[in-house]
Amino acid sequence: MSKPPAWVQEYIGKTYELGACGPDSFDCYRLMAVVMGEKYKRPVPLKGDMVPDPSGGRGAFLRAIAGMLGERADWQEVDAPQPGDGILLRHGKHEAHCGLVVAVLPRPAGHPPAGWMLHIHKGINVTCEIWHGPRWGNRVVGFHRYVGAGRYVGGGDG
Repeated sequence: MSKPPAWVQEYIGKTYELGACGPDSFDCYRLMAVVMGEKYKRPVPLKGDMVPDPSGGRGAFLRAIAGMLGERADWQEVDAPQPGDGILLRHGKHEAHCGLVVAVLPRPAGHPPAGWMLHIHKGINVTCEIWHGPRWGNRVVGFHRYVGAGRYVGGGDG
């Protein structure tokens, strides 16, 4: 698939709000979790009790987000992402941003994965971008498949 699926348009332009889980506003984790549930039938917990406090300054806030995203007991790291997998990205030196893989592009053997991600962050409404380009390529930490709540390990159908 060389383009993202048409259904991503349902989410494009929704606004950023820390701790929000839709339908009109999201933060990055909750956008990923909600769309995984709606489009890929993966019931990812929304972690409503884990909203980092931004009042302690930017560094403390990013460390808190990284801690929340670092809880990966229900996630399996994968080398070959599929639509419906999560993508973990660095924000500065912290692993503090995530998105959702919505399309994977063919790549020659030995090259890192390439494709489209749906994501949102402060100052940017929901958007769909390539993760392997100059803006995000050097920030990709890895790809993770949700395996909690029923131990899902199959591919997406989104």
